[in-house]
Amino acid sequence: MTSFWSVSFESHLGEGREGAGLGSEPALGVSVCEGLQPLTAFEEPWERLWWVSPGATPFQHPAWLLPWLRQYGRNPLTLAARRGDRLVGLMFLDLPPEGSEEVLLAGEDLGRDAGLIAEPGEERRVAEALLERALGILGERWMVLRRLPATSPLLEAAVRRGLAAAPDEPALVLELSAHPEALISRLPGAPNQAPFSGRIALASYLDFDELFSAFVELQRKESALGQASALSEEAAGFLRHASRRLLERGLLRLYLLSVDGRPAASLCILATKDQAFCLLGGSDPELAALRPGSVLLEHALSSAIADGVREVHFLNEREGGRVWGAEERQTWALPLGVRPEVAVPRPEQPAPGEGP
Repeated sequence: MTSFWSVSFESHLGEGREGAGLGSEPALGVSVCEGLQPLTAFEEPWERLWWVSPGATPFQHPAWLLPWLRQYGRNPLTLAARRGDRLVGLMFLDLPPEGSEEVLLAGEDLGRDAGLIAEPGEERRVAEALLERALGILGERWMVLRRLPATSPLLEAAVRRGLAAAPDEPALVLELSAHPEALISRLPGAPNQAPFSGRIALASYLDFDELFSAFVELQRKESALGQASALSEEAAGFLRHASRRLLERGLLRLYLLSVDGRPAASLCILATKDQAFCLLGGSDPELAALRPGSVLLEHALSSAIADGVREVHFLNEREGGRVWGAEERQTWALPLGVRPEVAVPRPEQPAPGEGP
């Protein structure tokens, strides 16, 4: 196994930044490294890059992605862009086992928009460099980059190369008002909801295990009645580990609403600089008349506003998001490689950046 900076391939684009003269920054280099161990060795610079990368999501943070790769990864392959010794961009691939042709973006089955992270001001050049290298790695294999937002640097780089993108499953996003009362007024009345008193707890490091266990149990109660997909032991183990790591870094909000000491509803939210991702929630079906899930979501949204969050993405709790006025936002699928039968056809409407 190679170390992270032991380069199996390296390319250099240009002679530093465009328009730079003497004393310009080093050229942009792309390094490729296989395996999981090198990723753990440079977790600190990865995390520093994540914090400054515009639009980075929790699904690209090492606290999420390293547990995902350990649990679900096949053959991790990291593409790293750097200027000299400075890390300026990362893209994480997961190569298929022998006999399979589909390459994945690491983490994409449980996360969203797991594309790349880049230093501010480097997004365009990093996207072009990493996309070029990814295309070279594919060879006779193929991949589809899914759920890319219109502002994705990868999508823009692909369009400049003449690659076709097509509409994908829309994201469901709630833009938050600066005033909680304006948001709360959107919620339809619940005339049949009985008044009740409850206690809402926000997980800390000390009580995380207790609240997470209640969260899993509520998930299982809903799935037993067919009201939610079952959370497998494997998925629960991964989510527990990743959630604890995210909590330590201030990127997780795990809420539990209890009524008379009994867990009634739970909600797991991954929070970043100005975005929140409503990942999973669960409610006790026997307490459905109280609508504890709605009560807890109202509390979580109000807290998000107070924390400066500007938008909430509903990943699995989509119906709850629609109740609050969340709207669909177009995302894009970008097929790469040589598998025509799975290629996404060019849409009638142009992808972002394309001409008419």
